[in-house]
Amino acid sequence: MFTDTLHCRLARPSDAPLISAGIAACYGDSYVDPAFLQPSWVAGALARGHLHYALAFEGQRLVGQIAVEDQSPADLAPGVERLGEHCRAVVQPSHRRRRLMERLSRKLFASPAVRERYSLLSGRSLTNHLFTQRYNRSAGFSPLGLLLGLWPASMRQAGIPAPGQAVSCLLVGLPLGRLQPRELTLRGADFEFARHVLESLGVPAERSSRREALSAGFGGGWRLCQTRHPLTGLEHWRFAEGGAEALPEAGAVELARSEGQRLIWADVPSEAPGAPALAAHLRALGFRQGGYLPLGGLAGKDVLRLQLRLERAPFDPQVPQLLPNARWIADAVLAEQGTEAELVPC
Repeated sequence: MFTDTLHCRLARPSDAPLISAGIAACYGDSYVDPAFLQPSWVAGALARGHLHYALAFEGQRLVGQIAVEDQSPADLAPGVERLGEHCRAVVQPSHRRRRLMERLSRKLFASPAVRERYSLLSGRSLTNHLFTQRYNRSAGFSPLGLLLGLWPASMRQAGIPAPGQAVSCLLVGLPLGRLQPRELTLRGADFEFARHVLESLGVPAERSSRREALSAGFGGGWRLCQTRHPLTGLEHWRFAEGGAEALPEAGAVELARSEGQRLIWADVPSEAPGAPALAAHLRALGFRQGGYLPLGGLAGKDVLRLQLRLERAPFDPQVPQLLPNARWIADAVLAEQGTEAELVPC
């Protein structure tokens, strides 16, 4: 039960110092996204509508917070499906296991700023504990992927034992409105994986009948956008149609490894004519299944996310804690890694 003094409300830009302090209280100096530790940045993002927060107070003390952060290109036309990320969940140890995330999220999802702007919310549930996974399962989020070793083991939360290896994330999604049917150019197991994900979200998916989708070529070429996240050791490769750049080769992978990167994501636009050939090229470099993220591409289109671990240390599949609703996605991802997970009976 909630105490009489516990109440939730939406955040204002003036709440930014409290939000940053709440993150610091939980993670100390180990938080891997330093922008959220800067009240001026948080206040600006709230004022622009790029960031939305719900806050929980007991009396005057902030005890919980959760956000939706815009993930779609800023220049998308009005009415086009947009992706938001349900993220930044911080509940102080004294208030965990009290369904506070559920109460905060209901407040956030009911706000017109979120409900009217986003068609889909994605989320990333840490696999070194089950708090967020349990909430996401009860709220109707569906598994979209398993992202291996995303967060360094150095990122530690108050009240949770340190993990034995880098922390993986269960990628999940929740539609806020009806999503349009998809026509995918993916083939074989990639198509079946994407179709399964989309059907779990209530989205029909068919194989593209476009003639050019059957070509073994790259359908007019690609433009590669590479970004690095130094504090996580993540390098993100995102592809857009119509460029003339050479595709990354093995040297690009080795360069990332030599410069200390731990992980590379490669997002394949799943409705692009050259998607099957691009996916095959990346797998030849060592990339394996990661997940399927609707609306997650450079142009706001769906992507098949492939991943490549660069760490020399072996991945122990028994470390992540996963609920049974994640079984099929864990099996599909880890089968390509040559391992399998032990799920938590809960």
